[in-house]
Amino acid sequence: MDVKKELLKINTFLEECLWMDFDYGIICDYLIELFGCIDRSFPEDAIKIKFVCPHYISTTFYFSKADDLPFIELVEEQEQIAKYVKMGLEEGDFVFQIHADECENPIIIVAQSVECEIIKHPFRRNKDDGEAGCLKF
Repeated sequence: MDVKKELLKINTFLEECLWMDFDYGIICDYLIELFGCIDRSFPEDAIKIKFVCPHYISTTFYFSKADDLPFIELVEEQEQIAKYVKMGLEEGDFVFQIHADECENPIIIVAQSVECEIIKHPFRRNKDDGEAGCLKF
């Protein structure tokens, strides 16, 4: 699976959403599943993101996407990556950073790959209506 294509799929989907709340379904040594829904009180998931064979995670358990940054990016600067070698980073692993609204620093996940499943398109930002942020169903 092409990691950069998966990240583009995730960011493109979330760019269209007015908001998205996230929480974890599974955190274990072989899988991290992150679920996004329009509101935690409305339990219908819109997106599922899987991190395969994770080695490290620094996170809060519940968070919302940040509006001003891409939701998820690869850390590609060698200086940044070097500090994760101590935490199990191996050749072929990726360092992902997630920008969350409530977090001062990005959430970091080190894993072998990422996969995304768009479950349902919730409310979207209607780009034809300019800055009004109207909802489109």
